[in-house]
Amino acid sequence: MFDFATQQETRLTNDAKPAFYNGRFGWAYEEEFGLAQAWYWSPDSKFVAFWQSDERQVPIYRLTNYAGFDETYDSLPYPRVGDKNPTVRIGVIELANQHKEWMNVDLGDGYIPRIYWTSQEGQLALVHLNRKQNHMRLFMTNGRTGAAKQIMEETATKWIDVFDFFANINHLLYFPAGVQEYYWVSDRDGFAHLYRYDYSGKLLNPVTSGKWEVTYVHHIDPKTRKVYYTSTEAAPTERQLFSMDTDGKNKRRLTTVAGKHTVDFSPNGQYFIDQYSNVQTPTQVELRDVSGKLIKTLETNESVKQYVTSHTYAPKELTSFTTSDGQKIDISIIRPINFDPTKKYPVMLDIYGGPGAQSVYNEFNTQGWHQWLAQLGYIIVGVNNRGSGGYGRDFEKIVYEQLGKYESLDFSETAAYLAKQPWVDGKRIAIRGHSYGGYMSSYTMLTHPGVFRVSLVGAPVTDWRLYDSIYTERYMGLLPENDEKYKASAVTTYAKNLAGKLFVAHSTMDENVHVRNTFQLMKALEDAGKDADLRIYPPGTHRVSYSSTSYVLLHQQYTDYLAEHLKGEPAN
Repeated sequence: MFDFATQQETRLTNDAKPAFYNGRFGWAYEEEFGLAQAWYWSPDSKFVAFWQSDERQVPIYRLTNYAGFDETYDSLPYPRVGDKNPTVRIGVIELANQHKEWMNVDLGDGYIPRIYWTSQEGQLALVHLNRKQNHMRLFMTNGRTGAAKQIMEETATKWIDVFDFFANINHLLYFPAGVQEYYWVSDRDGFAHLYRYDYSGKLLNPVTSGKWEVTYVHHIDPKTRKVYYTSTEAAPTERQLFSMDTDGKNKRRLTTVAGKHTVDFSPNGQYFIDQYSNVQTPTQVELRDVSGKLIKTLETNESVKQYVTSHTYAPKELTSFTTSDGQKIDISIIRPINFDPTKKYPVMLDIYGGPGAQSVYNEFNTQGWHQWLAQLGYIIVGVNNRGSGGYGRDFEKIVYEQLGKYESLDFSETAAYLAKQPWVDGKRIAIRGHSYGGYMSSYTMLTHPGVFRVSLVGAPVTDWRLYDSIYTERYMGLLPENDEKYKASAVTTYAKNLAGKLFVAHSTMDENVHVRNTFQLMKALEDAGKDADLRIYPPGTHRVSYSSTSYVLLHQQYTDYLAEHLKGEPAN
């Protein structure tokens, strides 16, 4: 603690040790619960709450880039599936007397992913999840005494979200100042909606409802009793801002232009900045008041509009199709420059596919590599596969305990749909992905052999038993009871099925998806007598590339591989 008036610094904790932290997360909590800051001041600045994290029993992962003549290793506590997890507890320090108290909540074999200061002085709300992350409990705790009382409990057959990493939404629980009530975004009725509770845990009312999802709560005004939120009500591929009374009445749409709106509210809740685009319109930035009235246009990107008019540019199109098992799937298509519908073109699906993520939005396309591929004569396709967020609980959580199954089916079905189009060469379709996308591009290639001619794979998980506990157990459950399900979801299980060309790139310094994944896949392929192409970037991180030069090189390798094995052209 630093006192600006006296210029004095005061140490508030003194028991930290190596791998035993106060006010600091280790890798697993920071990566998989989305928070870097492990401490929070109370609104009145009388208290500070913090996580104490003990990682001394977490297994150590060692990694090197093989530089020099003698290997040196970085070490990282990294809990894989079934490993000992970090243990945490929440401390509260009252600044006036520097008294420290531990909140009396038994961690068990679970997690404390979120804490929130409430409107009552010294009262801290604490969220507890069990290890499977399908049982959430909310406690009200006393920062002065540590006393804790459970006020809410939720169980689910699959998993419970406390944040949305891919949408950059850190919180699904909200404790507005000035009122003794809180709000929670839950998919308990099949779609993510906002619910209002009092501090005893009593449900006062659902605020929103319908076959669409609340994706972000931007501001709750205790004086006007209004909540401002972004939702998918207009379309799952859009994000639009609405206001609603906290009792669930008087809904009003505040953004009207079709597209994906990213909204940033002022601290006083009287204004918001609206940043939006759609497939025809580059990013626009506007300042509006809470009635939706335009105050000032901050950016129109006229230079971008002029550039795409005067230069070669391939716009993104949105469409959809229905799979053979009756599921509607939204996709995006970028056609080649000077597209001729009488010709047949090669296709690349550029996918991610992970739970909760969404690849296809009604937004302006600015992906440089996609534009380059369009100039080279490729069709580039994005897919909102089952497992994606924005479409409701059943669409997203069908992947539970069977990662890979429905995602790969949807990618295969997308290829089949495209192959029926007169302007697609159905024998020249590729799939490419990175991280979870690398998992999917390799898993799909091996579980649907013959559909894709080429697979480009970046930093893939190839066996979920090699990945971290918090992320994986959320979606795949625990070992040993789910061991067979883990085997069924592993890319290595299907190595013998390879039919086509497979290119894999990985870095030995990837602290997220360890290169062991790629090496085990290569071993499985070699055992099956299957050939694949491997590129190792020793210094890189999870991105594989480690500099602008290596980034360009990696994408040139991808491009050359497509040219040689999808187009049948000699590499440059």
